[in-house]
Amino acid sequence: MRGLIFIVLFFFLQTAFAQFPSELWHDGKVVLLDGDTLKGSVKYDLERGIIQLNDTKTIEAYTARKVLYFNIFDKTVNRYRQFYAIPYNVAIDYKTPVFFEVLYEGKLTLLGREYITTQTTSYGPSIGSGSYSRQVLMYRYYFLDANGSIILYGKHKKELLAYMRKFNTEINEYIKKNRLHYDDKADLIHIVRYYNTLINPKN
Repeated sequence: MRGLIFIVLFFFLQTAFAQFPSELWHDGKVVLLDGDTLKGSVKYDLERGIIQLNDTKTIEAYTARKVLYFNIFDKTVNRYRQFYAIPYNVAIDYKTPVFFEVLYEGKLTLLGREYITTQTTSYGPSIGSGSYSRQVLMYRYYFLDANGSIILYGKHKKELLAYMRKFNTEINEYIKKNRLHYDDKADLIHIVRYYNTLINPKN
C-alpha cells in the first residue's frame, strides 16, 4: 500500500509543479518585421504560434506573421535562447511563418519546436495494476539547409545517417566513439556541429 501511495504522490507532484513555456515569463527582446525592436518580459507558445511581450505598461500579443525573431534569457536552463519565424509548409500547398528555436546554426542548422504530449506510465503487478498519465514537454527537430529547405527529423538513426550520407561513415564512428544518442537534444547538437566541420572544414 505504501508503494502505491508513493507512486500516486510522485506523479501528482510532478504534474502539480510542472511549468510549461506558455506559463513562464522571460527577460527578452522581440524584433518585428517592420524593424521595431521591443524589450521586456516575453512569454511564448510555439504550438499556438503566439508570443506575448510585457513592457511593464501593456501586454501585447504577436503572431509569427509579425515577428522576425525573438530571444530570451531562460532562467530554467540559465542561458539565452533564440527563435526565428521561418516560412514552413504546414500543408502540401500552404506555407506560413512558424516559430523555430535555433539549437545550432551553421551550413546545416538544427532547429527545434517544443510541444506538450501526454505520457502514460503503468505500474504493478506487485502493488496492484494501473497507470498514470501526465503531460510532458518534448522536442521535434528539423534540419535547415543552405538552400532554405526545412526537413522534419523523425529521431531515427537510419534517417539521420541517410540525411548525412555524404559523410555516413564519419558520422557513425563519431556517434559510437562519443556514445551519443541520435534522439537526445544535446547529443544531436554535437552531431550537427561535427557534421558542419565535415561539410565546411575551413570553419
